[in-house]
Amino acid sequence: MPTICEHTPSICDGTFTGTYLRLRNQGLTGTLPTELFQYTQLTTLQLDGNQLSGTLPTEMALLMQLTDLRVGNRLSGTVPTEIGLLTQLSILYLHHNGR
Repeated sequence: MPTICEHTPSICDGTFTGTYLRLRNQGLTGTLPTELFQYTQLTTLQLDGNQLSGTLPTEMALLMQLTDLRVGNRLSGTVPTEIGLLTQLSILYLHHNGR
């Protein structure tokens, strides 16, 4: 199973230009790459239905334009308080984490 960087190299090599990133049910593994949080123009980030692990990093707060965040995977730990800084967020989906 690929990681996010293997599946969509533009995310990790700095060439991604979109505002919508939908990688639902792609069989992705590994952790959330730190490069993902440089795309402050993202409005939608859908990663649910994969096998991602690790924690939700505090850097998620850099994605200030997010309106839709779906990360239902195998993430562990607590939800960082910085997620409260995402004032545009209208959809937050954290189902299936902590397993």
